[in-house]
Formats: sequence, C-alpha cells, structure tokens
Amino acid sequence: MKEKLLKYMTEFTTLNEEAQRIIIDTLKIQEYKKGTFLLQQGDVPGIKFYFVGVLDSSLRMYKEKRTAGSFELINNL
Repeated sequence: MKEKLLKYMTEFTTLNEEAQRIIIDTLKIQEYKKGTFLLQQGDVPGIKFYFVGVLDSSLRMYKEKRTAGSFELINNL
C-alpha cells in the first residue's frame, strides 16, 4: 500500500522523494475489507481518512465532487 501511495504522490504532487518518504513513514496505513463501515451517517470523525484503493474501481463524480460510495473525496488523493 505504501508503494501505491508513493506512486500517487509522485503523479499528483510536486513533493520531492525525501518529503514523500517522511510523509509515508509518519502515516498510519490501515486496510479494510470491502463492505466495512468506517463511519455512519451523523458520526463525527476523530481522524481524517484518505481512500486510495477506491481510486481504481468505484470513484465517480457527483455534483462536481469526487465520491466513493457515500464518502466524499474532496482534496484527497
């Protein structure tokens, strides 16, 4: 997963390799099985989520916002 994230960072940011590595080394990367609910409607998240895997399959546009399922992916990877 870290290599996949590095690929996206290289393509979509102007960060140099050292800055990318610092970010990758400080992130907590967690994978979830398909169908796992991370938040329910009305929940206030205590952390920020970035979705990488959904970029390959179910990412779509809705009212000019990138969405995956019921999660908005605004200003994310």
